[in-house]
Amino acid sequence: MTSVAAIRKPKTKRVPDFVREHFALEVRKVIEERFDGNQSRAARALDCSQPHISGILSGEKGPGLNQLMAMRQLTGRSIDSLLGLPPTPGDELVHRLLETVQQNATAQLMITEAAAKAAEVRALEARAEERSRKKAKLKDGDE
Repeated sequence: MTSVAAIRKPKTKRVPDFVREHFALEVRKVIEERFDGNQSRAARALDCSQPHISGILSGEKGPGLNQLMAMRQLTGRSIDSLLGLPPTPGDELVHRLLETVQQNATAQLMITEAAAKAAEVRALEARAEERSRKKAKLKDGDE
């Protein structure tokens, strides 16, 4: 029979100090800029507890996946940049592609709105023209 002492959790790699320090700076910036320095509000947005935020800021704790994903969503930056790592090859291309897609979606929305307004104007013009014809018929009928 295996003793409880013999069963251990598999060791996980410790997050390098420079990564924890860089992420702590990024979190500190977000807390100041977006949450007016309120760690509790930031913790809710980052899907963790306030003590966990405090641990990240002090360098005792590294980021978890939830915090990385939330920071990525809050800042719009890549996880690599949030961790102070060099960009992964292709990241810039993906970022530019996403920007282009967003710009195209915005342009398409603007075109759709403009087309809807143009159709509305055409309908109003058609009604006005119809009224003018009716008035002209009435006028012709009075003479």
